[in-house]
Amino acid sequence: MDKGIKGMTLQHTIEDSNWFIADKIKVIFDGRYGYYWIFPRNPEKKEVNVGFGTCGTFNYNMKELLENFKKKYNIQGKVNYVVGGLVPLGLQRPLMYKNILFVGDAGPGAFPFSGQGIYRALLSGDIAGKCIVKGITKKYPHKINQAFIKWQVIGKIFYHINFRFRKINPELVLSSFRNLGRFVEVVHI
Repeated sequence: MDKGIKGMTLQHTIEDSNWFIADKIKVIFDGRYGYYWIFPRNPEKKEVNVGFGTCGTFNYNMKELLENFKKKYNIQGKVNYVVGGLVPLGLQRPLMYKNILFVGDAGPGAFPFSGQGIYRALLSGDIAGKCIVKGITKKYPHKINQAFIKWQVIGKIFYHINFRFRKINPELVLSSFRNLGRFVEVVHI
């Protein structure tokens, strides 16, 4: 994991949460640190995942940041599961070693903008399976590059720009996220 961009995450699964909304994912960007999320998990238990993610290696106290976020938004309930750790963002080379094809976090990594990885894991698994079935495993790295290189380049540029913005003025990071797209609700905290 010494190649590419890395992120860090911390997530609490909270049962009987006052923030459970069955069909809504909330993403809140913070120009100083990274982003927070709240999304439904299990409607029977009114369970939500509340987490924090950041790109790069920073000396944040992630537990403290997440607890402060939960206090600020009055997120209540019983924490019944805690998970987190390193998230490889973007292509993680090598994509193939001897006869081993790397998929998911070990191959194309997570999406550089959001840390989301399941789609990329499924797509890379599909590409690996097709290469194996067709007997063209040596072409796997090329096929992965074809599928993901555009987002790799855009993601790295976006990451480096926002890293500089964060040092200059955190408001610039929020501004760039607002212009990134309309797929998330951007809230300044």
